[in-house]
Amino acid sequence: EYSSSCKILSAEQDIQPGDKAAVISRKENGVVIGSEPIPQEKEKQESNEVVTKSDRGSRYRSPFSGTISLQYYAWSDLSDAGLDFNQPTLRLSLRGRELWGKPYNLRIRARLRHNQRARPLHSNAPEQEWRNRIYEISFSYDNKSSTFNYQIGRIISNKFSGIGYIDGGLLQYNITTELRAGIFGGAQPQWQYADFQTSIQKYGAYLNYVSGDYSRNRYESTLAFAGEYHGSTVSREFIYIQNSFFLQKQWTIFQSAELDINRSWRKEISGDSFALTNLFISAQWHLSRRITLGLMYDNRKNYLTYETRTFVEDLFDEALRQGLRGTLTIVLPQNYRLFGNAGIRKRDTDSETTKS
Repeated sequence: EYSSSCKILSAEQDIQPGDKAAVISRKENGVVIGSEPIPQEKEKQESNEVVTKSDRGSRYRSPFSGTISLQYYAWSDLSDAGLDFNQPTLRLSLRGRELWGKPYNLRIRARLRHNQRARPLHSNAPEQEWRNRIYEISFSYDNKSSTFNYQIGRIISNKFSGIGYIDGGLLQYNITTELRAGIFGGAQPQWQYADFQTSIQKYGAYLNYVSGDYSRNRYESTLAFAGEYHGSTVSREFIYIQNSFFLQKQWTIFQSAELDINRSWRKEISGDSFALTNLFISAQWHLSRRITLGLMYDNRKNYLTYETRTFVEDLFDEALRQGLRGTLTIVLPQNYRLFGNAGIRKRDTDSETTKS
């Protein structure tokens, strides 16, 4: 029912989540008369005495939070082509936590966009068009102490982000406090604009392990299998592996990999039963509170699906791309920040590397 905040002026040791706070009683003249924790019943009786007038008007805390942002892009063509272009955009991000006082959560992320051209360019670029996109709209029950958790709607999970979006549902079985298993299924949104469609179905299962917490060391690993199908025709089947490490608040390491399982028409085109289509590794080293170094390796590449299997090689590049990038972040006084990054990237078909 009540909340309060404080500024730490001095401390003998670091304050950690889970530490207990003690209420100190004072006489009317301000002299401390005791520093022992107040019994719970007595604390409830005295709680009204420490609530300020400003607190009384803010006891209710809404379970909803989020942002709304507006953007307007305009292009004025000074040539005789008359290709003026305007694009207003609205973005919405809304999150509802602990709805009805229970572990029910709501998540909405969407974008409304309207393209306005001085004249139509072709059938896919008319004079007026809406390009709206729903990134996520999901309702979930997330209770770690419960045997089962679930999520429905347009969902994407941080446990296996490489699986992508699903218009359907997810059911998770909490085997232990650290180990979880789950299944998911539904429709695959249209790949270009994420429009709802039912022609491609997606099913799969995963195993997730979490140990530790962010205050000290934390490790999380996920092994998942996903299959995408157009009726009885396979679109894509792959194994997904994701690992993340947080070590002593100094190191942050993330790794993801996708191993495609090729059969039917996919094996006829590729000639291989398995293909590594994604390997991404990212590491950050916090040298101090103000300096962070980062290093990323990326060899992700395109892969064939039911929707793209007819693309000719000139339009669909399957060549291996390997990239290495380093980053530097410096926090300056007054919260100014300085960023720097440099990278190299090369494809098998390129004679020289691309440097940036």
